[in-house]
Amino acid sequence: MSMWIRRLFIFFARAALVVALLYGALELAIELIFSPNPPSADFSEPANAAEAHHQDIAYFRHYLDLDRSYTAETRAVANGILADLEANLDNLSDAGFQLAIARAVAAADNGHSNIWLAKFSRAHGRIPLRFYWFSDGLYVVRAQPELSDLVGARLLAVNGVDVETAATLLRVFVGGTREAFRAYRGPGLFELPVAHHAAGMIDSESETRLSFQLPNGDVVTTSISAQALGEDANLYWPNRYLYESLPGDDEDNWIGIAGQVEAMPRYLQQPELPFQWLLLPEGGIYVQYRQNFGAGIEAFGDKVRTAIKEHKPRFVVIDQRFNGGGDYTLTEDLMSDLPHLLDDGAPLFIITGPATFSAGINSTAFARAAGKERVVLVGERIGDRERMYGETNDFVLPNSGLGMTFNTGLHDLENGCPPWPECYWRNYFNDIAVGKLDPDIVIETRFQDYLDGTDPVLGTILGKYR
Repeated sequence: MSMWIRRLFIFFARAALVVALLYGALELAIELIFSPNPPSADFSEPANAAEAHHQDIAYFRHYLDLDRSYTAETRAVANGILADLEANLDNLSDAGFQLAIARAVAAADNGHSNIWLAKFSRAHGRIPLRFYWFSDGLYVVRAQPELSDLVGARLLAVNGVDVETAATLLRVFVGGTREAFRAYRGPGLFELPVAHHAAGMIDSESETRLSFQLPNGDVVTTSISAQALGEDANLYWPNRYLYESLPGDDEDNWIGIAGQVEAMPRYLQQPELPFQWLLLPEGGIYVQYRQNFGAGIEAFGDKVRTAIKEHKPRFVVIDQRFNGGGDYTLTEDLMSDLPHLLDDGAPLFIITGPATFSAGINSTAFARAAGKERVVLVGERIGDRERMYGETNDFVLPNSGLGMTFNTGLHDLENGCPPWPECYWRNYFNDIAVGKLDPDIVIETRFQDYLDGTDPVLGTILGKYR
C-alpha cells in the first residue's frame, strides 16, 4: 500500500471514529435527557403499612423532579397534597392513599401524566358496567347479564350528585383536558366505587349508588357492588366497547349495546384493523388510523400514497377520532405530504374527537402545517392541548406498586419549540406552529346517532359531494 493511500485510509478511519463517537454521545445525551431511569428505591423492609406509605411518598418526590410538565405553581400544589397526605395517613385505606398520589400526579395537569388506571382497577375492583361518553351524556354500553336492563341507560347521578358535578369531583384524579377525561379515564372512574368514596360522594369503597334514565324514560336508582378483577383482565379504553366484538375479549358473556345496532357505521367496522383505507362512492378516499404504531404502519402509508396517485380522488378523509397515539414519526412524512399528493383544489378532511390524542394530534398538526386552509378539521375538539408534554417513562412506587408515567419532552404545536432542550429533540427538525386545532366544522356524535348506525361527521363531509 502506497504512503498516500495509507494516510487517506487512516484519515477516513479516524473521521469515521469521530463521527461514531459523536453519534454515540448524542444518543447517550438524548437518552439521559428524555428517558432517564428513576432512582433505585433503597428502603429497608417496612415494619407496617404506615411506614410503607411514608416510603412510597418519599420515593414519589423523585417523580416531581422527573416529570417536566409541572410548573413551579403546580409542583407546589402537588407538594401540598403530599403534606396533607402524610398528616392523614391513619385515616386512609390503601386505595385512598393511592388516589391521593393520583391527585399529586394529576396536579401537573398534563394529559400524559397519570396513574395506570387499569392496573389500579384490577387491584380494587369495578362495578359490572361499562360507560361511554357521547356528546349528550354518559351511557351504559355494556353490562353483565344481571344488569342488562341498564344497557342503553344514561347515568344521571352518583348518590344524588349529578353527573357533571361528579365529573368535576373525579377529575382531580386525572391530569389533562375535559375532553381527554371524557374519552379515556372518566368513564372508568365512574365504574370505581373507591374513587367515588375518595371524592366524597359515598361512604363505602365497595359499593356505589347510581341513578339512571332508562331507554323508556323511567328513572331508577340502584346500589351496585364492585367486582374483583383478575390480574390479566382486559380493560379497554371506552371507545372499544362500541364495537360489536373485541379481539381477546374476556367479557364475552356481557350484554353490549352494539348488539342493538343494525349496521355499524364505517368507523366502527373491522375493529381488528389498526388502520384501513377504502374508496368512497362519492369519489373520495377514506383513511382511518386507530393508533400510531404497529407492524405495517409505514407500508400502509405507502399504500395510501399509491391509492391517491392511482385514483386521483376529489377529496381525502383522514379519520383520527380514535387515534390514541404511539410514534408520530411513523406517519409524519405521509401527513406532511398528503396535501401535495392531491390535485389542486382537492381538500383534505381530518376527523378529530376527544379520543384524538398524543401522536394522533401530532399527525393532525403535520397535515395542517403542510396544507393550511386546504386541510379542514371536522368533528369535535382533540383530547389534549396543542402544548403538551409526552415521551412517557414508567415510574412505580416500591410498596403499593402504583404505576404512573412521567414525561420529559415538550410538543408545542401551537407556538413552536422553545430553545433546546425543553422540546422533544426530534421536534427541532420539524418545528411547526399551527395555532389552535379546533374543528373548522363542529359536529357532535350523540347516543342516538350510534343506535341508528349513523356517522354524522363523515355523513356531513360526504353530503358535500352527492
